[in-house]
Amino acid sequence: MTAQLRETMILVLLGAAALLAAIYLPGFSDLLGTERLTTFELLVSLAVSVVPLATVEVAKWVLRRRDRSAGLAGSPTTPAG
Repeated sequence: MTAQLRETMILVLLGAAALLAAIYLPGFSDLLGTERLTTFELLVSLAVSVVPLATVEVAKWVLRRRDRSAGLAGSPTTPAG
């Protein structure tokens, strides 16, 4: 795992923790005027947030299959000139 990927993962986890704190910690939720989500609402938000990730991964898979069937996958690039 590269240092940049590790840093990105840490930042994403910190952001998620901050969001959960804003919703569920009494001091923050009172200050920000947030309300607790029901289990159903949490599951819906999780399901909706996965859609863009799944879409991108399916698109990458389709492109890799297309490139592989065209004989482009893994072929070295030739320098111009």
